[in-house]
Amino acid sequence: MDNYIKRIPPSQIFEFAEDMLADGQFIIITVVGNSMYPFLRNKADSVELYREDYENIRVNDIVVGRIGKKYVLHRVYKKYDDKFIMLGDGNFRTDGPYLKEDLVCKASAIYRKDKRISCKSLSFRFLSVLWKILKPFRAKIFKSYFKIRHK
Repeated sequence: MDNYIKRIPPSQIFEFAEDMLADGQFIIITVVGNSMYPFLRNKADSVELYREDYENIRVNDIVVGRIGKKYVLHRVYKKYDDKFIMLGDGNFRTDGPYLKEDLVCKASAIYRKDKRISCKSLSFRFLSVLWKILKPFRAKIFKSYFKIRHK
């Protein structure tokens, strides 16, 4: 028998995972994509997720939203009574609005090199707020960073 690995698209993973989340279980997924860089790195970091009620979601929380069969892991940028707007840490534009029913789950921790970083830690929350404040300067920050990194 071959050691065959089948890649499963995130939409199929979340269709399965939503049942687990509804049962109160936590899941851990590997981040795919650069939209949450620098906080989350493509195929290097993982995120621990759990089901959370919309009323308990706050601005700057990392959540998964669903529109149709598309699932997006981004940070809550603005929250209203019945909808929310998200923004990836590596993005310059917001996405949404998502209805409160589109909330799938919330991140409780990030795993980087087997180290668990709680999303509730003071340092993580401080950096999250700082990064939101720096939104108008993100393009320049990234440009400078990549210029220095590739020298």
